[in-house]
Amino acid sequence: MVGPGLEGITKRQSRAQIKAWITNSQELIASGDPYAVKVYEEHNKIPMPSFVFTDEEIDALIFYIDGK
Repeated sequence: MVGPGLEGITKRQSRAQIKAWITNSQELIASGDPYAVKVYEEHNKIPMPSFVFTDEEIDALIFYIDGK
């Protein structure tokens, strides 16, 4: 596995946090978000690249990940 498992992520994290992670995980980590820091450290401190998506695209990704 390259990164964290995403199964059930929408039950563990808010949509706002998931959106923040997708668009700029390093900013979320730098803010001290406990979950983001934990995931980052557990995965050898390899940063996820930042992505530029519209809100609709991110909502579609979250919908897909959630399986709904």
